[in-house]
Amino acid sequence: YQVGRAALSEVGGPFAYLIPTQQRDAPAASELLNVMEMGLVEIHEAVKSFQSNGVTYAPGTRVILTSQPYGAFAKTLLGPHIYPDLRAETDGAPVVPYDVTAHCLPIKMGVDVYEARSAFVAELKRLGKIQPPRGRVLLNGKDKIKAYLIRSETNASFRAINRFLEAGAKVSRAREPIRLNGSHFPQGTFVVHGSNGVSKVAETIATEESVDLFATSEIPDTPAFELAMPRIGLYRSYVPAVEEGWTRYVFDEYGFGYQSINDGDIRRGDLHKRFDAIVLPHQHTRHMHSGHSASYYHPDYTGGLGDEGADMLKRFVEEGGTLVTWDSSSRYAIRYLELPIKNVLAGVTHTEFFAPGTLVRLLLDTSHPLAYGMPDKAAAMFFNGPAFDVREGRVVGKYPLGNPLLSGWLIGPEKLYGRAALATVPLGKGQVVLMSFRVHFRAQVRNTYKILFNSLYHSAVAQEQQVV
Repeated sequence: YQVGRAALSEVGGPFAYLIPTQQRDAPAASELLNVMEMGLVEIHEAVKSFQSNGVTYAPGTRVILTSQPYGAFAKTLLGPHIYPDLRAETDGAPVVPYDVTAHCLPIKMGVDVYEARSAFVAELKRLGKIQPPRGRVLLNGKDKIKAYLIRSETNASFRAINRFLEAGAKVSRAREPIRLNGSHFPQGTFVVHGSNGVSKVAETIATEESVDLFATSEIPDTPAFELAMPRIGLYRSYVPAVEEGWTRYVFDEYGFGYQSINDGDIRRGDLHKRFDAIVLPHQHTRHMHSGHSASYYHPDYTGGLGDEGADMLKRFVEEGGTLVTWDSSSRYAIRYLELPIKNVLAGVTHTEFFAPGTLVRLLLDTSHPLAYGMPDKAAAMFFNGPAFDVREGRVVGKYPLGNPLLSGWLIGPEKLYGRAALATVPLGKGQVVLMSFRVHFRAQVRNTYKILFNSLYHSAVAQEQQVV
């Protein structure tokens, strides 16, 4: 009781957090509010428009007042935090924290949340269970529907597209912006052709996935890639990797089918006959290459990928496959596939550079298919990963020339200035995708999911249409 009383009268920090209904990814905003609700945070909704900090907020804006029993929990997850610079007295090395130093959900999830630093007057009503936004089929005229357009800014749009692909729909993706009857749809918009009984499932998918479908009586003549459900091989080392499990979770949640493949599967080869993309989740390079020691385990479960596995992965890419890597698996690809990429942080000590689970600014080239649906300025979870000097290939994302820190702890930010964070490297007929950040990190960093999903879709695009 006394703890709750103290929380109501706590001095300092924001008066409230404001979450507008208009969001780039509205379903993600609903997911964020569900986390707050799970933590017993009271959520209100504005009945009428109101003003805070000189800005007018529309009716429907969600309001989280910090003067409530679980206000401290809300402040911990909704606001950015700069972690203290804790050093050892002996040598000045950073004191390694137990876990990550950045927990800011709005940054992780790509949701606009605003701090109200001072009190304001508004008519509010307490909300019960948070409902996801209702998706709609928006009709454009009364003519026969020939296609549905789906914008790709929301993660939910990818789950919807996977359902359409499973239903046998023909789906393409615009390589250029679409202008149709006065409406503008950005590059990367999905076009679902209205044949094969698609109209029978369109309303259901829109409603259940919280996605708006824009029905049109004409198929846009904009240049487009035709999509297919990618054949995904997900590497599962005999040395357990937490990131692999979380990757399975994300794929299951968003409807991406995959086959788990181990060291022996890869060493046996013939990979391109079975897969469009092979995903190597973050894992220590030594564990991937060498695996368990034969001194302690049965020979069937030892040895890792070895040189033979690396050769088979290289052949897979050269024959037209896409290898998707992030953080330490990018280090593995650079080393064992002999890519023309340099990790500029190799050999740098923690005293010089340290990012123990830090949210950083990411600048993206949204004209490239890997960044379709993304804003040109995003955030990424960086966990003492690599940073790239790309000698051959395409830089799709990089860190800014100034301090990229958004939340958490970062020593030596200048080491990241202007360095590549996301790149594709051509190798034979295929390509390797390298990310220096944790692209989903415990299924929390929803903001960068689309980069992973885009890499999978692009792997199944016909060879002559691919952009490297």
